Amino acid sequence: MELKDVELKECTVADLDDVYNVQQLMIDSFKEEEKTFYLPDPKEYLEEMLNSDHHLGWLYGAYYKNKMIGFICLSISPSVKNLFAMVPDLEGNSADIDGVVVIPEYRGYGLQLHMLDFIEPIARMHNIDNLFAEISVENSYSLDNFLKKDYEIVNRYYKHDYIDRYVLLKKINN
Repeated sequence: MELKDVELKECTVADLDDVYNVQQLMIDSFKEEEKTFYLPDPKEYLEEMLNSDHHLGWLYGAYYKNKMIGFICLSISPSVKNLFAMVPDLEGNSADIDGVVVIPEYRGYGLQLHMLDFIEPIARMHNIDNLFAEISVENSYSLDNFLKKDYEIVNRYYKHDYIDRYVLLKKINN
């Protein structure tokens, strides 16, 4: 597979089953100690996001040969305020990269980096100044990818009191 052959397009409610299946394939591939790397969104939340006329954010699928092989979610849901509060004196509009998911057989091709490059202009178009991401401390692969794209670790906390997470930030409109 070559990245030039991957099509990234905005998902609609018609893509809900594909999004949910991609999420499940990724989660099912995790070893027991990796289960906290990604906390799945319930199908109802995904449906609300895809039906909400962008009040919660945007979801883009990565398609190869007409098959969804991954997705990236740009969230402006109320949970972004919690991340924003972790960075004193931050100004502007913020969004959360709320998942960059790639199914196992397509890992290692640079798709996560490709989707991060893809989402930045979309965020700028929606007047987003700051992009957040939360990454499990143990997820070195994803952490390395975000750091390669100039995200900075700005905080560390325990999500749900037991999941050790880094909070990353990239200022894109400053």
